[in-house]
Amino acid sequence: MLYRVIGKKRLYPLIAKGEYSAENTYAPVAEKYPEVQSVKEDEKRHGDTVLALLRETEGNAPSGKAILAGVGVVLTAAAILCLKKSRNKIKTI
Repeated sequence: MLYRVIGKKRLYPLIAKGEYSAENTYAPVAEKYPEVQSVKEDEKRHGDTVLALLRETEGNAPSGKAILAGVGVVLTAAAILCLKKSRNKIKTI
């Protein structure tokens, strides 16, 4: 839905920023719990993938691959919003 409302040129950078921010959030946790390191690395990879997808599809009609990736991006955005809401609830408890 966000994809249709604000478009990929605005949405993808926001998602990438969230992924890179999550990488920084996981850093202190990964120091204490090494098994979280792979999750931290995934966040950077996700941000890089989203930005690459934006560059790949800029000015072109979306390919099937781009459409599937776009669905993944929207789901990632929804997950980020849910996590932010969860964090706010945890902080207020």
